[in-house]
This record gives sequence, structure tokens and C-alpha cells, in this order.
Amino acid sequence: MRLSGSFREVYSKLLGVFRSESLACPVILAGILHMCVVRLDLWPFLKKPVDMHLRWRGQRIFGDHKTFRGIGAMVAFSTLFVWICRYLTDNFPAWANFYGHAVRCV
Repeated sequence: MRLSGSFREVYSKLLGVFRSESLACPVILAGILHMCVVRLDLWPFLKKPVDMHLRWRGQRIFGDHKTFRGIGAMVAFSTLFVWICRYLTDNFPAWANFYGHAVRCV
């Protein structure tokens, strides 16, 4: 298999893809922590369906597994991890060089 372009061009393109994919890290980590919240049954007072048991054409709109706990956990944990990434980007040059300009704009 032959790569087109120089090594620097290929490396630059791969690094750009990796940087853009790494911007999903806060959401992925928030999802992992959300599953910990669900597994440990934390915040049971928020364990209410978002659709309030409403039906559309005889079926539940979202079902039992879309809860206010999920909305709250995902928003809170995503925000937390974005703040952590922003802090690392602002205070550690190596992290800023890795993430590039995309995180600094957040």
C-alpha cells in the first residue's frame, strides 16, 4: 500500500482527525459516569421519565429509560469535563499543542 503525499502531510491529516475525535472525550467520559450513576442508583429522586408517561398513538414517547437523572448527569458531567479540558489547555502547553485551536475556542 502506497501513501500519497509526504509523511508530514499524512501525519498532519491523521493528527487533525485525532484532534477532532478527541473533542468527543468530554461526552464519552460523561456517558461513562452517567452509567455509574445508573448502576449505583444515585439521585433516585430524578429517576422520573422525561415524557411523564404520556403516550402518542398508544405508545410511550420516550419510554422508561429517558429520565431527568440522565439529562442532569449528562449535562453536569459534560460541562465538568469541558472545564477540565479547558483548564488543561490553558495551563499546560503540551496539552494545548495536542488539542490545538479547537479546544481554546470553547
